[in-house]
Amino acid sequence: MKRLFLLFLLLKATLFVIAQPVSQGIPRGAILYNEQGLRVNSPQKATYYRVLSVDRKGQRLFHDYYISGELRAEKYYLTLNKANANQTILTGVCRTFYKSGRVESVMLYDRGKANGRAVSFFPNGKVGMKLFYRHGVLDGACYTFNENGQLEYTTIWKNGLKVKELKGGRDYYIDSNTKKDAFCEQFGGEKERIEQNSEDTEYTHSSSVNNAHVKSNGELNSPKIHSEHFSLKKESKKLVVEDVASTKLPKGIFSFSYLYDLLSNSDHSTQEMHFFDTLSAHYHLEVFQMINGYGSQKELIYHHSMDYDVHSGLDKVTGSNPRQIGFWGNLDNNRFTVQRINLFTWSENEMLLFAKEAVSNGYKVLGGGDYKEQNGNFILEPSAGLNKNMGRDVVLTFTFDPNLYAGLYHIQMDVR
Repeated sequence: MKRLFLLFLLLKATLFVIAQPVSQGIPRGAILYNEQGLRVNSPQKATYYRVLSVDRKGQRLFHDYYISGELRAEKYYLTLNKANANQTILTGVCRTFYKSGRVESVMLYDRGKANGRAVSFFPNGKVGMKLFYRHGVLDGACYTFNENGQLEYTTIWKNGLKVKELKGGRDYYIDSNTKKDAFCEQFGGEKERIEQNSEDTEYTHSSSVNNAHVKSNGELNSPKIHSEHFSLKKESKKLVVEDVASTKLPKGIFSFSYLYDLLSNSDHSTQEMHFFDTLSAHYHLEVFQMINGYGSQKELIYHHSMDYDVHSGLDKVTGSNPRQIGFWGNLDNNRFTVQRINLFTWSENEMLLFAKEAVSNGYKVLGGGDYKEQNGNFILEPSAGLNKNMGRDVVLTFTFDPNLYAGLYHIQMDVR
């Protein structure tokens, strides 16, 4: 869902630089970049090239093109780093595109930080996620859809902290009269239609952009999500893991590949309870708590040097090098089905290694850029078709704020 496109029609009328398709040669003055966003000196080493422009209001933007000529991104910026694309400071509307020409993502920035709405799209044009950022962290209502356009989850965030979640819900971005989301209508879809709309419409972004249907306490105006449904039950114990050595599992640091398979593969996501004890022991997490949610919904939490305080609803650090894994899902007798995984770690290196492994397996940063330059606040989405055979996409949300989650790095893995 990334990168804004003002269209070739608009470009011809209003831009000082007009991009030429690769079949006619890379335009004079274009900047060549490799896959890591570092400048290179030849097309043979490049993954994409960047063409700098200004619009009719004098605002600076650039268009990125795959080396094969298709539009890759369109973004407005404040300052540009020609040597390292990841250090460019973005502002305003930024879009990315599939090679088909459909919009992949749309994201609003304010002086280098995500601020306002963000929407991702499936390759078929359907909305995948609707998010809202405030000063670089998630805030307000966020919606997750399946590939058929059905709303599956509504999640409420407050200043980067997840407050509540429910299955389904109501998309309050949909206008009651038009039955449409004006933001998605303006910036989503195929580039030909976007080019038409962009000639007549304009989106002004400011830091005052507001998620109007969310109260100051993070609740939706309607429907009510009552906190009493989330009764908390604390059960602590030392794990006794049988035959750990004979079980082929990752050891030590959190492993993206293993946890991804557990969550994305419906054949693996339901396990006996002792399985999660064994897995967590391999991550050296030995203290267990269970949190009750709606009905059969539970979260199994395993941690080291941490504790979840039932009364305050906050994680507390109790020792050095705190880490935690939480499995959220449904418990049926002694079998648990995972629908989300939450990871917490004190180690920036562990967080970055997890992200690196995801990127090496085909994940991309929502809105573009280098995950290493995001200060622990970014979203990774799977590339189109990455998990086609399994049928369960997994989205990774990374959050870091010294005032949230006991100052730990948080990674949330959600089935989309």
